[in-house]
Amino acid sequence: MVRVALWMGRFAGAVLPPMVAYHTYHTFLYPSSAYSSSPTGLHPIGQGPQEYTLHATDSTTVTSHTFLKDNKHWSLLYFGFAKCAEICPSNVRYMADVSKALGAGPSRENISLAVAFVTLDPHRDSLSQLEAFLKQHSAQYLSEGLPTRFLGYRGDDASTKAIAQSWKVYFSVPDDATPESEYQMDHSSFVFLVSPKGKFVDFFTKDMPPEQAADKIRLHAAGCYDS
Repeated sequence: MVRVALWMGRFAGAVLPPMVAYHTYHTFLYPSSAYSSSPTGLHPIGQGPQEYTLHATDSTTVTSHTFLKDNKHWSLLYFGFAKCAEICPSNVRYMADVSKALGAGPSRENISLAVAFVTLDPHRDSLSQLEAFLKQHSAQYLSEGLPTRFLGYRGDDASTKAIAQSWKVYFSVPDDATPESEYQMDHSSFVFLVSPKGKFVDFFTKDMPPEQAADKIRLHAAGCYDS
């Protein structure tokens, strides 16, 4: 199953347009529950009608109208939770590796990159916990002084569900979960590439080498995929 999923990811990312590839790969991995936390409408990823408000680890507040829309930064966006046993930490490290690979290339000075981590578990993830989680798993990258910023985002229950719906992210919480219990969550595990205008343009999975992902960011930033 894992090998087939990795093959599907490579095929989808290489052959299909990003929007179609994401739907194809996501539905393959979550056939019985795909998008159970999101509507089945055909709105573009990240551009749904849902309204949400998020608080960030840098003390700023964003809404569905301003999230990742600063017209300056390209963003790597991931949805997860700080108490995740392995998948989320490894994806934060992956985004740091992509950022490092981008920093090693000749075009980095023209690309401002940010990493955005949105919690799907607002009952257990405070902003201070998100900040500590991101620092822990990007510490080696940050110690090298490379210019990517890592920000965590947290909303209330309604905003968490709304942003997940807007970005077509699947997640589920165990029925018996309480804020005090040690539970794990099932959720989509994709890294979105978001343009400075806040638009989804591509997605990555950890099976793509960081250097290849960095090359794709450079191509997007250069407008090579613009229609």
